Amino acid sequence: MILNTHFDHAGTEARMHSAGFIAGTVAGIRIKTENLPIILTGDFNLERTERAYKALATGELIDSKPENDQTGTFCGFEVGGLECRAIDFIFYSKEWVLRHYEVLRNNDGKHYPSDHLPVLTVFQLSKGN
Repeated sequence: MILNTHFDHAGTEARMHSAGFIAGTVAGIRIKTENLPIILTGDFNLERTERAYKALATGELIDSKPENDQTGTFCGFEVGGLECRAIDFIFYSKEWVLRHYEVLRNNDGKHYPSDHLPVLTVFQLSKGN
């Protein structure tokens, strides 16, 4: 199952409620489906230091972004215009094996095609799934 979301950009409390709702929904789905493999993507509008991130990354879901990777995903449209912040994530359940993670930084030298950089992951279902 693939899920996608877009969290509120202004409210810390709203993001916390969204994270709790999604974490609960994912747990419920996995109970009802006997651990259906899940991928969750989105613009979470939060960084790893926020409580809402921790609510998502502890439990049924794993963050695909390597712990030592500081690459930002929200950079604005202008290359070098903003300090890029990592706020877009791809989470996955334990039935998946992460094979590749990359933030695509394509641009024409002046502008990115979007204010958010795409996150590319490659997964493989683990044996037995």
